[in-house]
Amino acid sequence: MVTLFLPQWGLMPASSPALMGGYLWLWALFTAIMAVGSLVASRMHQVVFFSLTLLFVLLGSAAVLNRPMLDVIAGYEGLLCGFSAIYLAASEILAAQFGHAVLPVGWPRTTGDAPHKDDLVLHIS
Repeated sequence: MVTLFLPQWGLMPASSPALMGGYLWLWALFTAIMAVGSLVASRMHQVVFFSLTLLFVLLGSAAVLNRPMLDVIAGYEGLLCGFSAIYLAASEILAAQFGHAVLPVGWPRTTGDAPHKDDLVLHIS
C-alpha cells in the first residue's frame, strides 16, 4: 500500500512496473512456500494459499508484461481468493464458538485413515 500511496502524495517517486512486478513475484514465492506448508492443513487452507499465489503471479506478470487483461483476470481471481479466505475465517470462528465444525473445510486425512499397502493387494485363496 505504501508503494502505491506515497507517490500519489508526492513523498517518493513511483516505482517502475518492472520493480513492482518483481516485488509481487517475491510475494508469490513466499506465498507458494506457505501453500506447500498448507498441504497438511484443510482443503480450504490450500485453496486460500494456492489462489493467493496465483493472484501474486498474475499481478506481477501484468505489471512486468504490461498486459492490462491480466489485471482483470487477477481481479476476478482475487475475488475468489478473498471469498475463500472469508469462508475459512468464518468456519474457524464458528467452530471455536460452537465447539465443533459448522462449515465444511475439507480436513485432510490422518495417517490412521490411509489404507495399509497390504489392504490394497487382492488375496486369492
